[in-house]
Amino acid sequence: MNTQNVKTAAPESTERWGKKYEILLAEGVKGGKPEEYGVYGFETLKALQTFRKKYPEQMKMAYSYTLSSGTTKAGSHISVCDADHFKAFNKLVKASGIEI
Repeated sequence: MNTQNVKTAAPESTERWGKKYEILLAEGVKGGKPEEYGVYGFETLKALQTFRKKYPEQMKMAYSYTLSSGTTKAGSHISVCDADHFKAFNKLVKASGIEI
């Protein structure tokens, strides 16, 4: 199969429309059921930082931070990077070079 002349829509569409990212935060009591976790969405890293300053992480809680670049047809998020703690997540996002 010859695929030399096949063009993909991905490079053009990301150049034209830009890439849309979302930060997701799930938090709940350690050992609790994932269905009982609260989930928050943020459009910018600055908004997440403001939220964390107002509501810092607590030892009795479990956290999951995810930088999502969209969803699949099945509805699950496409994870660019994720971490269990805010500081580690912040470093990963900055190291990825993604401006959000």
